[in-house]
Amino acid sequence: MMKPVFENLVVGTYGWQTPLVSPEFYPEDLPPEWQLDYYSNFSNLVVVPQSFWLSQLPVVQDEASEELRETFADALLDESQVLLVLDCTENTAQDQLAYAHLCQILDSLDEELSIVGVIFRVEEKVGESRLTEILSDFTKTYQNYTNLYLSLILPAGIDLEAFQNDLKPFGFDSDKSLENYFVGDPVLWIEQLSTDGKQQAQVLKTFVDNLPAGKEGAPIVVAGSQNHSSIQMASVQNLRVVSELMGY
Repeated sequence: MMKPVFENLVVGTYGWQTPLVSPEFYPEDLPPEWQLDYYSNFSNLVVVPQSFWLSQLPVVQDEASEELRETFADALLDESQVLLVLDCTENTAQDQLAYAHLCQILDSLDEELSIVGVIFRVEEKVGESRLTEILSDFTKTYQNYTNLYLSLILPAGIDLEAFQNDLKPFGFDSDKSLENYFVGDPVLWIEQLSTDGKQQAQVLKTFVDNLPAGKEGAPIVVAGSQNHSSIQMASVQNLRVVSELMGY
């Protein structure tokens, strides 16, 4: 499988389950287990939080695990593109277990589950030794899974001077307005989406203007503010409309 090429901007949300996604998005009588089916008809970009894939995408070969994976896969449309998010913290032991599980999914389930990429996400500042480990895992993933769309998001304020040589092969960019550093394949990660169409248009234009040469598109992930507690789907839909009107 070739690394996916996004020919335009593809808008999705970080997760699809309430209360992460505003409750009014889903019909009142829709069972929670049908939410992904409903969401897949809204967006073909499905961004899967670590908490979900750790518990709902087990790699052990037993009947219960296979049923969980089949339920997820069956909810996706043929054109669905799945991005897994790996949370990187100061807890090395916990993170290594999650990373091992991620690699097992990529080794055996990537095509079955329409996985096109992984986002390494560091929400809080980490120490230099931990950042070294995160970059090491990111590099290993880059080398071992060349077909993946691979991005690393770091909070601004981390001192990256000592890591310039490590970052150079991936490309490196910072967006001070979003207070994030981006490494690898481009992704627009929006913590708090404005409800104002003009502001949304400016964010999109700035992002597109700074895409690497030869790239015309990329995933946009609306993550929600306050620890991803709420994503207003009306604003997300408006962002999609604005993007289309701007020709992105």
